Amino acid sequence: MSDEIRRTRAGQFVKGQSGNTEGARSRRPKRLLTLTDINRTILEVAGSETKLSIENRLQTISMLERNAWVLASGKGNRLAARDFLDLASRAGFHFERLERLTPKPRPDGDSDQ
Repeated sequence: MSDEIRRTRAGQFVKGQSGNTEGARSRRPKRLLTLTDINRTILEVAGSETKLSIENRLQTISMLERNAWVLASGKGNRLAARDFLDLASRAGFHFERLERLTPKPRPDGDSDQ
């Protein structure tokens, strides 16, 4: 085959001829997220600041507090707020459990061996 791209009269490539002679660019595979990565992201979002009008005053509060206000006021999407609070709670429990299960170094520097 020559380096020239061959096409039919209608503009289609002839059989066996590729329109991309250089091939697809190589891509790095996406990193798979672990449960800890997902929970860390949820807690980062829950702690991020947002503005909300409370009693006719604009206040800066965390996303976690905002969703609690949405549930308490009965306004907005209460199901989404409830689900967000549930996710944040589970993420917090996940990190508490990890903290309890992770062995702590002894103050005197000795190991278990």
